[in-house]
Amino acid sequence: EIVIYGTDGGRCDHVFANYSLLAFAKGLGLKAIAKTADGYFFYADEKDGRVELNEPVGTTVSVLPFDGDVTLDDSTGLFYPYRNIII
Repeated sequence: EIVIYGTDGGRCDHVFANYSLLAFAKGLGLKAIAKTADGYFFYADEKDGRVELNEPVGTTVSVLPFDGDVTLDDSTGLFYPYRNIII
C-alpha cells in the first residue's frame, strides 16, 4: 500500500497532481491512499465494484467523479439520502 502525505496543503495545482497520483497508482494495480489532517482519499473505479465504508458517525464522506460518471447506489448510514443516482 502506498500512502501519500501532505496532499491538501499549499498550491492547488500540487493538490490536483497528488490526487492524480492515486489514479496513476490504481492504473498500475497498486493500492494507494492520500492522508490529510482531516481524513483520507482514495481512487476507486469500476473494477472495485461496490465500495463500502465503515466510518464513525459524523464522518464527512464526499464522492467526486475524477474520470467519468459515478453511480451511487445507496446512502445507507449517510445524512443525505439518495438511491441510484449518477453524478
